[in-house]
Amino acid sequence: MMMKQFPLAAYFALHDIDPKQEEQTILDISKVSHGHPAALVAAMVHHQLLKKLLKTQEMSLDKKQLLQELIEIAQTQESAFENLDTPKISEVLIKIQSHMDDNGSLSLTDEEIYNEFGWTGPVKNS
Repeated sequence: MMMKQFPLAAYFALHDIDPKQEEQTILDISKVSHGHPAALVAAMVHHQLLKKLLKTQEMSLDKKQLLQELIEIAQTQESAFENLDTPKISEVLIKIQSHMDDNGSLSLTDEEIYNEFGWTGPVKNS
């Protein structure tokens, strides 16, 4: 999905297009290969993140504010679906946000990130 996102984000970052038309375009293109509701929500979050990064002139971003914006985008998208059978993207983002300090840095080691957000199923031995 991310391979499709960057060119679209670049296009929409450069052109003033109606937000509803932009949203529908992102969802339509994402549905071609990733039609699951969680994937569609993630597509919108990824798209808006990439677009924001492309449009940002500053050397540093307020990471907490950016994450809050992404949470709101995810919640708006999730409201379009009655039943999501996977964890909501917004809930995962909120969980990430809860581990950020005031500077927007994660207070977790790589191992803690993996344990908190990574694969928790059994490891298959070859």
